Amino acid sequence: MEFTEKSRIRRAVLKRRDAMAVAQRQQRSQALCARLLALDQWHAARVILATVAMGSEPVTDVLLHAALEQGKTLVLPRVQRAEKTLGLYAVQNLSEDLLPGVWGILEPDPQRCPQIPLSQVELIVVPGVAFDRTGARLGYGAGYYDRLLACQECTAFTVAMAFEEQLLPQIPMEDHDQRVQLLLTDNVQNAGTHGDQSGDI
Repeated sequence: MEFTEKSRIRRAVLKRRDAMAVAQRQQRSQALCARLLALDQWHAARVILATVAMGSEPVTDVLLHAALEQGKTLVLPRVQRAEKTLGLYAVQNLSEDLLPGVWGILEPDPQRCPQIPLSQVELIVVPGVAFDRTGARLGYGAGYYDRLLACQECTAFTVAMAFEEQLLPQIPMEDHDQRVQLLLTDNVQNAGTHGDQSGDI
C-alpha cells in the first residue's frame, strides 16, 4: 500500500476525531475504559503496558489509575528516537514520575522509573489512529508499535480502544503492520471483539 494512501486515511480520521467536543470525548472515553476494565484479560494481567492519551485520543486516565489501585505493574513507554524503539518503564506515581517527552507526550522519567522487559508485559493497550473489524491498525506513521508488537519477546495480549469515528471498513496493511487481538469501540450496538471472542467490531 502506498504511503500516500495511509497518509490520506490518517488525515481524514484525525480530522473527525479532533472535531469531537472535549466533554463528549471524556464521556465516551469513560465508556471505553469501563469496557476494557471488565475484560478477563485485564483482570488476569499483572503487568500492563498503556499510554498517556495524546491529543484527541480516548482518555486513559481511568485505566492508569485503576492499574495502580489494583496493584498491577503499570508500564508506560518512552520514545527512544535514536534507536527508533520504545523503552518500557514501570510507573508508580502518575503525578511525579512523568515528564514531557519527544512530542510533548507525558513519558516515564528514567531517573525515577525502573525499566521493564517486554517479555514481562501481559497486556498491551495499543494506541492508533484508525482500525477495522479484523483488528488491522493504522498508527501515526513512525512504526514504533509495529516494531514493538513484532518482537519475538512480545507475548502480551493486545487490545485497542477506539471511538466509532476511527473504525473503517478496511485498513491497508503491509507485511510489517501488526494487528491487535481485540478492538473495543464506544458504540454498544457495534462494540466489537476480534480474535477468539464472539462478537462483531
